[in-house]
Amino acid sequence: MANVNSLYEVPSKRRNAPYFLHKLPTLKLGGSPRVLFAAAVLTLLAGASERPALAADPLGDSITDGYLSTKNENRRYPDYLAQRLASRKGPTLSVVNAGIIGNELLTVRPQLQFGYPVPARLARDVLTQPGARAVILMVGINDIGDRSAKATDLIPVYQQIIQSARAAGLKIYGGTLVPFAGSTGTYKGDYGTAKGEQERQKLNTWIRTSGAFDGVIDFDKALRDPADPSRLLPAYDADRLHPNDAGYEAMANAVNVDAILGEITKGNAP
Repeated sequence: MANVNSLYEVPSKRRNAPYFLHKLPTLKLGGSPRVLFAAAVLTLLAGASERPALAADPLGDSITDGYLSTKNENRRYPDYLAQRLASRKGPTLSVVNAGIIGNELLTVRPQLQFGYPVPARLARDVLTQPGARAVILMVGINDIGDRSAKATDLIPVYQQIIQSARAAGLKIYGGTLVPFAGSTGTYKGDYGTAKGEQERQKLNTWIRTSGAFDGVIDFDKALRDPADPSRLLPAYDADRLHPNDAGYEAMANAVNVDAILGEITKGNAP
């Protein structure tokens, strides 16, 4: 259940402004606001249609969810990506944010708000979304940090997700995991440790070089500090693990929009 904007947003049918959204009530859990559904939906339709013609689905954890971005200002990386797509000519393309704070690949965490692991929610949150044509997958940092998972544990699950996405007719793009050195004091476990960094690098190398995805989005390269690539660039850093608003915008700018649009609109079929 995403919790950044504390609202479930759906496209308006009564306004012509491209970004006008209805805001529905939130559900209170443990004293903090949580949206009513895991995927906060942002559409780019200008009131012309109830459903998007095509949709891209960023799928992942709190970094996709937009944790520590400015609340209620739509400054998550999927929001910035939606703005980029909205400014382009061609088929209408929506962005469905399927990020959940604390989410993992391997484990059901005890905290309710962290949701089911990605394989268990893939069909509901991505594959069956109206108009879904592509998924941007970036997940695993919590498995490494919280569970001390190894890249060799995560890669087979990535492969299963890739297979499921393709079986449903979707293109799937792999996002590298962003730097997290320095986060150990806040998040404990193997967040930011030498061991955690080693596994992050191994997983990122596989994402970049395996050829398993239809394309790769190098979020790591976009956000890392050239002086210390294990850390976020200070200008993009919120807490050594999560980007700030500028970092989320840099993530969106790292997406090759032309390539993705070309692939998912080819033949106008999934």
